[in-house]
Amino acid sequence: MPTTKEEKALEGILISLDVAGAFDRCWWLKLKLSLEQRGMRRKALDLLRSYLFQRFIQVVSNGKTSKKREIFSSVPQGGKLSPPLWDFDISDMHTVVSAEAELFCYADDCGLWYELTEDNRGMIIDVVNLDLLKLKQWGIQNKTTFEASKTFMIVMSNRSEPFDPTGINFDGEQVTQVETMKLVGFTMDCKLTWKPMAEAIAKKARIRLGALRRLKRHLDSNNIKTMYTSFVRSTMEYGNMLYMGAAPSTLKILDNIQDSAMKIGGFEIESLSLRREATAVAFALRLLDGNCRGVLQDFTPTLETISTPQAFEDESIGNRVSRHHFRESIGLQIKKSAVLGSLQRYERCFFGALPHIWSKIPQWITQLGQRNGWKTITNKCKSFITGKMPCTQKEDHNKPKSQFRLNSDTGKYKTSLNQELNSSMSLSADEIESYHLNKCSISK
Repeated sequence: MPTTKEEKALEGILISLDVAGAFDRCWWLKLKLSLEQRGMRRKALDLLRSYLFQRFIQVVSNGKTSKKREIFSSVPQGGKLSPPLWDFDISDMHTVVSAEAELFCYADDCGLWYELTEDNRGMIIDVVNLDLLKLKQWGIQNKTTFEASKTFMIVMSNRSEPFDPTGINFDGEQVTQVETMKLVGFTMDCKLTWKPMAEAIAKKARIRLGALRRLKRHLDSNNIKTMYTSFVRSTMEYGNMLYMGAAPSTLKILDNIQDSAMKIGGFEIESLSLRREATAVAFALRLLDGNCRGVLQDFTPTLETISTPQAFEDESIGNRVSRHHFRESIGLQIKKSAVLGSLQRYERCFFGALPHIWSKIPQWITQLGQRNGWKTITNKCKSFITGKMPCTQKEDHNKPKSQFRLNSDTGKYKTSLNQELNSSMSLSADEIESYHLNKCSISK
């Protein structure tokens, strides 16, 4: 794990690549040959060959229809098979870059990462230029075009004098250096503070919260809460586990959005920090259950049996461990990876904070996971961490079937929008199922 001294010495170059047309550049002939060469056979191969055969496009504009034109590349935007086929089409891209480069792709976003060391600082620019030249040649052979004008780079560094990347060119153009970069859905700055990411998310959430504020007089608090969780909070939880190690002042930007929403709707809801912890535990359970592939398997946490209570650091006391902040974490626990001298940012992130989060889970839940499979306790762990489940194990066999209930203040809101929403929420689970069955039979 990194220390403060080590972090200041680390530097790297991140380059974002833009593929012109992306999904439209998926060349069928090469794709079908690659599928067969990789071992796909029989019905699966025949199915994809049929899927990528004799497809046509037609344009309709102002009531006029063009002639049908057969196409030999492209996968439809929004299609379920499109992202996997595109990823497979470019899966051999990593074979043309050097060992210094770490290539990563997600849908139509591609990036190159170069870690700077004392050994490669003098030659890294030549290495990057050679890799970009090979990628251009690979694109020509595979009918894939990279937009040189939309290729950007950022130097990640905490040094007072960062590395100067001047001289990196792509397709005859100087690659533009930027201070912030958006890649695979995340906005990053050269210091990796996550502040630009939080501000971008908050801006998007405020716009949606403003629309919800204008609907306040038409909805009761229960419906406002539902709309907040569906349309506002969901925007603030994209990749929330990755930036959980951000500074408290950065995360406060998102917390203020939720505080405003609770004031508008007059409801209470679990904090965003608890939901980040629940996401971290869910991801850890997937790792423990062996459901992750590739490099993710290297991040599987280590379990150990603790027989005596241990003290865990509390956020409110900074780097000090207080005697008054003991937590009895006896039983099967995750081994702590943070040590003295570790970065506070590391201690707040997934690996640093996971042992403390795991210690909150009751042992009867972890024993169920150890016996029946870790993934089976995901919902229980998430419910407990977010405060929706009591500490003790209780089973109420007389509990009625799930039913949506109206909020007590529903009668105050007689608007048609509120009544329409509540009319569907007042149905029991059996009534909803019966409704859908009748609807399906009518449609047939």
